Amino acid sequence: DITVASEVMAILCLSKDIDDLKARLGKIIVGYTYGKQSDGSEKPVTAAQINAQGAMAALLKDALKPNLVQTLEGTPAFIHGGPFAN
Repeated sequence: DITVASEVMAILCLSKDIDDLKARLGKIIVGYTYGKQSDGSEKPVTAAQINAQGAMAALLKDALKPNLVQTLEGTPAFIHGGPFAN
């Protein structure tokens, strides 16, 4: 089994561009409403509801671009991201 280490890193690796990154980050549940609602449930609060997706995307904008590195054998390789814990 593959386990995701971080939801943010998984989103980063799956995003096509900065707009897609912002949209996906906005859907992350960051908490729940305090206390019980009239129907007895707590409601999820997303990053978009507290306008945090723009700041999150700004921190990750450079990480969205792949890096060109050189292997020990001298071969070029693109490195993007690895969201997996194992």
